[in-house]
Amino acid sequence: MALDPMDSEYPDDDDGDALRQVEAAGADMLKPMTIEYSIAAPSLANAEQLCRLIAPRGYDPRIYVDDEDRSVSIYCGRRMLATYAGVVSCQAELNRLCEPFGAQCDGWGTMGNSQLSTVSGVSALLH
Repeated sequence: MALDPMDSEYPDDDDGDALRQVEAAGADMLKPMTIEYSIAAPSLANAEQLCRLIAPRGYDPRIYVDDEDRSVSIYCGRRMLATYAGVVSCQAELNRLCEPFGAQCDGWGTMGNSQLSTVSGVSALLH
């Protein structure tokens, strides 16, 4: 269900909760912000292949390998309006791309678009 960005009545789920946190931290929901989607990948090789598919779709993918457990993550930034329909659609798109590689979009976060929205909770990374 597409919601007007001015409508702060988000669904009662993790994405809706995160959007409420972003809005409460002072972000202007009518202006674009960078949303960072996180993807858990099973290997560096799979992450590299996946990045080649993700980048042409308007995301800025970066690979991160954890020093301790060697887990591989991809962080994909996309400048967009932070709407419920938008973040749900992007996660679905990323999950479709991830499936053949055994990867999964496991959340999103943003620093918002205002000086006030750098509150630590606004990183609202969903798991």
